[in-house]
Amino acid sequence: MKRWFLGSLVGLSLGACARDSLVDSFGCPEYQLVCDGACTDVSRDSSNCGTCGSECSAGEECLAGRCREQCDERETLCADGCADILADDDNCGRCGNECDPGQSCVDGECNGMGCPRGQQRCGDECVDTTQDADHCGECFAECAAGNRCENSVCEAGCGRRTDCDGRCVNLENSEDNCGECGIRCDAGQACDNGICSGCPDGLVRCGEECVDLVTDPDHCGSCEFDCGPAELCSLGVCGCFGPNLSICGDGCADLGSDPNNCGSCGNVCFGTCLEGACCASPLAACGEECVDLLSSELNCGSCDNACGPGMSCIDGACYYVECPAGYMLCSDECVDVLSDPNNCGLCDSVCYPGYSCEAGACRANCEFPEIWCGTTCTDPETDPDNCGDCSFVCDQGLVCRDGACTDPGESCNFSKLGFPIELNGGMSVSDITADEDCNLYVGMENGGDHQGIVYKIDGASGDVQAIANFPERVRGLVYRPTDGKLYGTSLDRLVSVGTDGTEPVSFDQSVTGEFLNGMTLSPDNWAGWDGYLVVAQSTGDIVVYDPDSPSPEVFVSLGTFISDVEFSGKQLYVAAHDDSQILKVTPSGAVSTLAKLDCNPDGLAVEPGVQLFASCTVNNMGYLYTIDLDTGEYAWLASVSLSSGWAPSGLLWQNGVLFVVEENTGLNAVFL
Repeated sequence: MKRWFLGSLVGLSLGACARDSLVDSFGCPEYQLVCDGACTDVSRDSSNCGTCGSECSAGEECLAGRCREQCDERETLCADGCADILADDDNCGRCGNECDPGQSCVDGECNGMGCPRGQQRCGDECVDTTQDADHCGECFAECAAGNRCENSVCEAGCGRRTDCDGRCVNLENSEDNCGECGIRCDAGQACDNGICSGCPDGLVRCGEECVDLVTDPDHCGSCEFDCGPAELCSLGVCGCFGPNLSICGDGCADLGSDPNNCGSCGNVCFGTCLEGACCASPLAACGEECVDLLSSELNCGSCDNACGPGMSCIDGACYYVECPAGYMLCSDECVDVLSDPNNCGLCDSVCYPGYSCEAGACRANCEFPEIWCGTTCTDPETDPDNCGDCSFVCDQGLVCRDGACTDPGESCNFSKLGFPIELNGGMSVSDITADEDCNLYVGMENGGDHQGIVYKIDGASGDVQAIANFPERVRGLVYRPTDGKLYGTSLDRLVSVGTDGTEPVSFDQSVTGEFLNGMTLSPDNWAGWDGYLVVAQSTGDIVVYDPDSPSPEVFVSLGTFISDVEFSGKQLYVAAHDDSQILKVTPSGAVSTLAKLDCNPDGLAVEPGVQLFASCTVNNMGYLYTIDLDTGEYAWLASVSLSSGWAPSGLLWQNGVLFVVEENTGLNAVFL
């Protein structure tokens, strides 16, 4: 008799316990978890049925991890519940063995008075007396050996039947001689068309196959129940049985190795899952071990790639470690790659002839005191682009002396020259500049013929030497230390000449009918120019020349006559002659007024960051003014003999001395 019926079977989950218990359970036997600190068989333990702490109710027992009603001692658990297989017509003698209609189960065997239609009971079996040779016509009426029973009458021979050991049998349906004599079908099978059909003991037919409902995951507990992916069937119940297995979604997952459920359901590992821990980049799984391929000497760069004796794994490659710091193994030899010209920086990196290896880089062999700076040898004592050391660039207007950037006149002693210094020529227009060796250069008109002349005044002796003639009077003059040349404006053109008067170059006429007046050098990175020539033009334009390609480019137009320009840092100061103003112009071209004078400014000089000097003419009298760079306040400094015209008069500030070219006098100096 049935005690209960399991309508639908569900999968057993052994993974519902906490992650810590699951991880600890990796050391327990199969089907067991750690519950309260001890390995527990959750498939049988009624206090921990299926998972830790899941207790079955009174009258239930734990079978295959599920709580079920307990069967009596004389009952057996079958797929459809508890059954007495000695008396259950649906499970007679074994689970799933159903008795035929009219039969009943007695002592585990189908029996009873009822027989199928066309048969009658003879003893303990149902027979067809119309053709049974042992019961021909009636029970126990046996035909003679070799005879058959046809229509309840014994006939000679077997006819269409077959003689099997003196008995006439139908090989098409004889369970003792199925298909041929002596072929006996298994219990529970029948002979159909000479073939044994049905299922052996313990199996049940499901469709065209015999299955074990107790263990088959496709027919677990019943033909219709299919376990989920990766689930197992045990005792007719679906579940996850085994160490590390747990139900995740619709199936079982091995939390110890499943990359999609590594350690816990849904924990995706983009690498290899080893014992519930993710081994991902930069680590890699080599066998059962998670290793760093960049440093593992047994798995260097790839699994099982072991470095040889004396080698270490560095960044995934094996290197010998015997070489000291700064050395590298090149062709089985440790070499100093910091100084070896044949292995400079790297093995087989050979320096060109005449080059040596320094700090792992090939450099030319420079003669003292020169040093290697990038692509060439240079003297750091005098090179303004590498002053004192490579790449240390002096600001525009400064020179490199003894490895330090200094003002060109900083170490000059002009007091012994004896001023004024007489110069021959008309000084109605003039300008003055100096080089790093304390030599002064004065450009002016050469007598009255409107040509220009340049004088060199030795800074040590005061000797005067005419070094160059210009095609027109000199209106602006500047020394450019980067190429060691003098540049001057000569009416409407630009002229360059060496400091010794050699290699004079008169560039093509750049303006027509206009004058180029005072000029200066731009500081580094000023408005996109470095060391360019900045020139005042009588039209009111400030133009810029590239000394290497001298064609003018207008920087800003002021619309008024300009006589001179001068820099303090990156601030450009402009002498607006006709407006009696000193203007400021920023690198972006913004113009503002610094000071409004009561005279017309001609020449300018600057003490960087402190004050501006301006020469003015009023009623044929010349005056020198100082102008504060912050406030624009100006004050009289001295009276001098200047031209009554509008052209610039030369001024130069050098280390506490203001030089001025006076008309009919020559070069004079104001010591401040």
